[in-house]
Amino acid sequence: MLSEDLQESETEEPPDLHSSLPELKLWKVTKLQEWLEKHKLKKSGLKEVLVNRVYRAMSGYMDSDPDSSDENLGEDLIPVHEISNWKTLDFSDIPNGLASKDVDGYFLYQKNPTTGARLHFDRQMKKAKRLCNEGFIRDILYSDLSDFCYIKSKCLPSMKQSVSIGTSGMTAKFYSLNVCLGRKFGNIFNARCNCKAGGAGLCAHVGALLYTLVKTKNACTSSECT
Repeated sequence: MLSEDLQESETEEPPDLHSSLPELKLWKVTKLQEWLEKHKLKKSGLKEVLVNRVYRAMSGYMDSDPDSSDENLGEDLIPVHEISNWKTLDFSDIPNGLASKDVDGYFLYQKNPTTGARLHFDRQMKKAKRLCNEGFIRDILYSDLSDFCYIKSKCLPSMKQSVSIGTSGMTAKFYSLNVCLGRKFGNIFNARCNCKAGGAGLCAHVGALLYTLVKTKNACTSSECT
């Protein structure tokens, strides 16, 4: 029997957004830069980086610290759809530095970029742990490029046979998600899911993948060789 937390609606509604991600992609670079400057955020980088930065800020999910990882390194990240050399994940591919406390911090230490107020994602974090422990993450694939590693997977729905993805009204049998980690220390640089709340990478499905990576790494490195 599923827990009460998993019997909640599959679609975690995001906060009210000023513009959707597709709408922001139609903005000109100058408009994106003006918006970022107005909100005292970094305005350098390619258009795709600016779009993602504005979207995360509008969603209230981006850390206001100008030295935060995705602000400094976002220009070097490669869109997942451009990666072709995927392989089945091996436990040795998972960065050694990635730990449960890092995933906890990813959910617990987000700030509103305009007010500096702490944003709480405790509910998503708790549900992510349950999804991980009950095996909802499937088909994990891995790719590495330069200093980053990219990991994508599917997350099964906990209730429905099909789920709504994105804002287009389309349905699928599972959620598709991906994360970008630092290869050396396992820093969480970027994450995306095609659920309604996944554009900023802070939904329970992304969390379930991250916790699954930690659980897999710990299980394999703590057992004796046979």
